Amino acid sequence: MSAIFLPDVPPGVDLENRFRSADSLADKRVWGERWLTYLTYSHPDQALAFAREHTAEPGHPLFFQCWKSRGILANLQHEESEAIYAFQEALRLAEEAGAQDLQADVLLDWCAVPMNQGDVLRADQLIDQAARLIRVYPRPRQTFHLLIRQASSKLRLGQLHLAFPLFRQAERMLTTLQGQWQWDDLDYLTLLHSGLGEWYTGSGERQLAQQSYSRVVQICETFHLHTRITWHYLNAGIAFMALEQWDNARQMFLLAIAQDNPGQTEALAGAWANLGFIYLQQGEAKQAKEALDRAADMYEKAGPDKKNLAVIATWRARLARLNQQQDMVMHHFIQASEYARAIQDSSQLSLICKEIAEHYADLGEYKNAFEYLLLHDEIGEKAREEQQQRNLMELQVKYESEQKEQEAESLRAQAVELRLQAMRAQMNPHFLFNALNGIQHFINREDGDKASRYLAKFAGLVRQSLNLSNTELITLEEEVTFIQDYLFVNQKLRFDGRLHFSVKVDDEIDEDRVMIPPMMVQPFVENAIEHGFVKRQSGTIDIRFDLLEDDVIRCSVQDDGIGREAAIEMQAKNPLRDQHKSLGIGITRERLELLNRGEQSGHRLEIIDLKGPDQVALGTRVELYFPSRRKKI
Repeated sequence: MSAIFLPDVPPGVDLENRFRSADSLADKRVWGERWLTYLTYSHPDQALAFAREHTAEPGHPLFFQCWKSRGILANLQHEESEAIYAFQEALRLAEEAGAQDLQADVLLDWCAVPMNQGDVLRADQLIDQAARLIRVYPRPRQTFHLLIRQASSKLRLGQLHLAFPLFRQAERMLTTLQGQWQWDDLDYLTLLHSGLGEWYTGSGERQLAQQSYSRVVQICETFHLHTRITWHYLNAGIAFMALEQWDNARQMFLLAIAQDNPGQTEALAGAWANLGFIYLQQGEAKQAKEALDRAADMYEKAGPDKKNLAVIATWRARLARLNQQQDMVMHHFIQASEYARAIQDSSQLSLICKEIAEHYADLGEYKNAFEYLLLHDEIGEKAREEQQQRNLMELQVKYESEQKEQEAESLRAQAVELRLQAMRAQMNPHFLFNALNGIQHFINREDGDKASRYLAKFAGLVRQSLNLSNTELITLEEEVTFIQDYLFVNQKLRFDGRLHFSVKVDDEIDEDRVMIPPMMVQPFVENAIEHGFVKRQSGTIDIRFDLLEDDVIRCSVQDDGIGREAAIEMQAKNPLRDQHKSLGIGITRERLELLNRGEQSGHRLEIIDLKGPDQVALGTRVELYFPSRRKKI
């Protein structure tokens, strides 16, 4: 198995110390939220007690986070009503504060409740609601979470071909999140690998499934994540069983049993049942009986769960055959048949008839064996017909779902283009306001020459943006001119000459013939100015266009600003306040996704945090990749 990616996260004890020692309310909120998130996934009982206590204190600095954590933990303990109520309260608080990023966080956690209940439609509604919020102001961590939720939803619907690309896209984000990891990201990382494990299992890739589930176990053990670890041990054990690696499987099931986490009784019962099967396979009758009895008792209390009880009764019959307890063999087979009939499980019933036939054959009662073998064939044929009907119904549902998704995608594409046109037609309000103030400054100083010159430059820039608003492709030369003019106006009017910039184009690129989508670069230049140079009076932006292999154009926008971590930290100190929204970046991400679904794929975006040897932020580099298209002569 290849080496697993293990991110760096701040130790829980450090988070608690910083929370307890924080002087300001803002710092107490920042570190407290991170500490409570750590508790939620590593010490769930302590976190739930803390959250339940402080959701009764509206003035508490962690009031919002307490409601959110309470929802997560109540869901894990199958307290669905409490979970929904807690998420509703958390969402209400985020909406009242106008904090779209926090609203998206709540919705992505909330969707796990209907997902666990099998209501994928309701889960999708919550995921789509979160996706709309994230598109407005995308953040890498939230995008990572969203992709995993979307992939998991497709998996539940049986749409394996749609789930896998989403999981892979999330997997490619792992290194880009370096330096931003928090404890809830680790939970999503386990969901990523367990989702891949489920996908590989459904695709018949048993070895890859085992590797994925083993990665989940390693992450949970490394970071002491306890919320779902019983399930993860169970899944890893089943994957080892599929490979007939009985000793490894036994170890996983014993570890699952040792957890005894509240709210994970179903996983615990599964571990006991599968452990009993292994003991049965290895002829350890006493241990097999004890394990199967424990599992049956748990499944009886959980409903009862007749599907799993039918399987256990079948295994008990095998155990009775092993122990030559002839009077108990048919007792267990009859019990298994009753459970299977109660839930109309023809497939299990057919298997039971086959095992009964084998039992009678061993006893030399060939007439009974023959009759049960005929029954096995008859019921098996019915089971195959039922499965075929289910497959047809599932295909119909998938088809209708994909049709609706295609229609929704088309509408989203139209909406994105309309929003894009609106963005092009009016420059960012911050820029307009500051630029006009700069011109007014020269007028007030009665510096008419400068005012006229800069006004003309500004008017030309606005005219350029209006001309581009309805254009699908422009030459690279036009894009470069627009960027240079945009930076020039900012340099002279906002920074009074203290903004330094350069725009360079590879000599191998034919600027007047290479075509790219318009105004793709400007939002990232704007973001460097608005966030990279926040509270700074100067800065440098370097822009390069390079020609790579396979005729791909790479545009890099590099600044020497404060870096994303510091910018996020400044915003996080008061996460419920209004903040500058980089609408252009959100729309640009959507445009790249849509362009990749068109005739030419290969458009992509990478954001790289620049750091020195001492891990001090040196700025940010954005890299945009476009497939080169030529202007027709």
